[in-house]
Amino acid sequence: MPETALQDSVVTVEPATAAKLWGAQGVCKDKYGNIYIADADNKRIRKISTCILNVRSVNGSTVLCIGDSTGLSDTTLGGVWSSSAPGIAMVNSSGIVTGLSAGTVTISYTVTNSCGSGYAIHTITVTPAPNAGTITGIDTICAGTGTTLADSAAGGTWLSSNNAIATVDLATGSVSGLIAGLTTVYYVVTNSCGSDTARHLLHVRDAGTCPTGVGNIRQIITNFQIAPNPNKGSFVINLASPLTEELILVITNILGQKVKELIIRTNVETAVKLDAPAGIYFITAEVNGKRVTEKVVIE
Repeated sequence: MPETALQDSVVTVEPATAAKLWGAQGVCKDKYGNIYIADADNKRIRKISTCILNVRSVNGSTVLCIGDSTGLSDTTLGGVWSSSAPGIAMVNSSGIVTGLSAGTVTISYTVTNSCGSGYAIHTITVTPAPNAGTITGIDTICAGTGTTLADSAAGGTWLSSNNAIATVDLATGSVSGLIAGLTTVYYVVTNSCGSDTARHLLHVRDAGTCPTGVGNIRQIITNFQIAPNPNKGSFVINLASPLTEELILVITNILGQKVKELIIRTNVETAVKLDAPAGIYFITAEVNGKRVTEKVVIE
């Protein structure tokens, strides 16, 4: 509230933070809504400003995944949005926030008028998509024996695709072979941004024919053939190996995104139909703990 002082016919204006009225003589209002009071004993004219600045709370989500966007809003009009850490999340003039990297960021909404500036803040936590990592451990056991698998990612859950062949402890990755056959062990990591799954193909061999001390029995791939290459999306794969067995093939694009996964047998030609745009793709087979990758071109 500004204070007007009358001193020897010189008018000065200065702020009054705790003014008291002594001998109020009259009240008037100007066209802007400001109120004036004649304070006779203090020899002043008091001006009471009606200026109000009240920025309301920001509305919107407090969690965001990397690469996703969310909209914030504020019922106070005319404000400007800003981010305390644009490398974690950026915000545009409409209040749309986009997550860029993991971390916590403060989004501010600032309103400025003749009364000054005011702001409201909103905290958002940006979370990365889950990554299930890579399962490590032997890929062949005998029926009636077990092994423990491991994964580089924390907080996941273990599952078996066929509990009649082998079971796996949900928390520890401890596997028990029951009967001869093939099962896939999964390790699933989940957070607020979704789920990711790592896979490990496991052979359980009959106890009567299982070699002593069996472990990783898979042999190396001696030849990885793709024909024709280039092609129109249809081709044949043949992986030559000293041992005929099943393994998982994963096909990814140049961005590393998986477009297809299939189980094939070594030493057997497998026809593949890839319904994908023209471009370069990579076919990866994991053998004996090592990955073998070949390129295929779709025209």
